[in-house]
Amino acid sequence: MNIKTISKDFALNILSAVMLTGTLQLFVYPWLAIKNTIADYGEILTIMGLANTLMAASGNGLNNLRLIQHSKYEKYRLIGDYNILLSFVLIFNTIVIFFLINYTNLNPVNKLSFLILVLLGIIRIYYSVTFRLNINYKKNFVLNTLLAMGYLIVINTNNFVINLQPNWLILFILPEIIAIIYIIRNSDLYKEQFVKTILFRDTGQKLMGLFYLTLIGNIMIYMDRNVLYPILGGTVVAVFFAATVIGKAGGIVMQPIAGVLLTYFAQPGYHMSLKRYWLINLIVSFFCVLAYLVICFAGDDILRYLYPTLYDLARPYLYIANIIPLLGIIAALAQPAVLKLVSIQKQCIFQTIYFFVYILVCFLGAKFYGLIGFCYANIFIGLIRVMVLWLLGAKALKG
Repeated sequence: MNIKTISKDFALNILSAVMLTGTLQLFVYPWLAIKNTIADYGEILTIMGLANTLMAASGNGLNNLRLIQHSKYEKYRLIGDYNILLSFVLIFNTIVIFFLINYTNLNPVNKLSFLILVLLGIIRIYYSVTFRLNINYKKNFVLNTLLAMGYLIVINTNNFVINLQPNWLILFILPEIIAIIYIIRNSDLYKEQFVKTILFRDTGQKLMGLFYLTLIGNIMIYMDRNVLYPILGGTVVAVFFAATVIGKAGGIVMQPIAGVLLTYFAQPGYHMSLKRYWLINLIVSFFCVLAYLVICFAGDDILRYLYPTLYDLARPYLYIANIIPLLGIIAALAQPAVLKLVSIQKQCIFQTIYFFVYILVCFLGAKFYGLIGFCYANIFIGLIRVMVLWLLGAKALKG
């Protein structure tokens, strides 16, 4: 693998993420904040957090599973299993959603829209693995560009064509449809036969483990909404989201790097050395420190520009709250090596312990000390997660 090709893949994947996540964070969510009351906006963020959790757990679970198992299927020249597993995943999510939506305040149309959005998102995220298997980040860039354009088209035609206020989930559904059409035109994965191979059992077991890992991971990503909303209400959710939006923007650059790393780690014959592993982690940490310095210097002005209606409420938490997503970025960049090197069982044990400790500490922090307590609890737990991930990866590499 030559450095020039790898560097180009990193650049394209970063640009793809900037195109998509930047559109969401800089245009779509601020637009929704202006169009809704602070409390309603907090509810929208909570609902989208739930949708993104389900889509990521299932879609990314299948996507990463295919990458991890790719060398095995190539070795035995096998094709199959995945469309069967995708069908199971879609049915499972449909059943789960029917139970979950009864606890929301969504109107009947939005309840159906929520189901459609999650199922479309799972299909899009899984089938986009075709561009990672073929290491074709140009098409992945086009895919994300189409998604971003879809969002911008919907919010810019809202005043002329449709009124999104009652049925705001349409804003997220239409871009998913556009993206799936593009994938169908540029991939044959959906044509794979519904057949079981000799690896079906092994792949299915790994899927359950990855689904669990990704689900818990994404629940914790949106834990601000899952913990803060029932304890402190929608307004506090909106305030925390605004306060951390700059740090989360750092993930626009860092998260896609994790995707490229896992893609290359999954290729037959790739070897990760201990020295290279620590070098990657140290470089990521260094850039996160630089990002925090930028937040300290320019964060106030950026927050005022993006969220004028939330600025006064969010400003007191700006500098402490943005440490949380930056720690998340450091952990996310350690994750690909851990996914590849450490057994799913060990990862599940760690993630389960981490999950329950996280809920306990963050709940107590929010319950007794409000939003500032929640922030400090997140930082404490985030530091522990980074250290454990680093040690798991290093131990696996030492053999």
